[in-house]
Amino acid sequence: MNRWRKPGDITDVPAANITGINTAGFSTIVPSSRFIENGAFVRLKSLSLSYIIKNSALDKQGIKVRLFATAQNLLTITKYKGYYPEVNSFSGSSQNGGTLGSPSSTAIGIDYGTYPQTKTYTAGLNVSF
Repeated sequence: MNRWRKPGDITDVPAANITGINTAGFSTIVPSSRFIENGAFVRLKSLSLSYIIKNSALDKQGIKVRLFATAQNLLTITKYKGYYPEVNSFSGSSQNGGTLGSPSSTAIGIDYGTYPQTKTYTAGLNVSF
């Protein structure tokens, strides 16, 4: 459409560019700086709350009761437009301890729809005698 094609073209659309097949047989795509965005974020990774129930009858029996709740990956504040600002599409590359032939570690930081970490909620009752 209005993509860059030759030196001297003035456009805001990058060239359509696939460099071909690498030695491992994977199609390699050259990333464009057009899609770089700020990946800064603030995260509430873990939150734990607990309450010890005080009761004189239980204390006389030597029983302790505690209620607790924990949440993990509770909140991420970011202006990043993707699913998750902490992207790493091919973390299993050979340079990162993966298998040979997998895509190279140059894909670290490239977002191909990397899913966010799941939120986990845990609640419980702890009774000790």
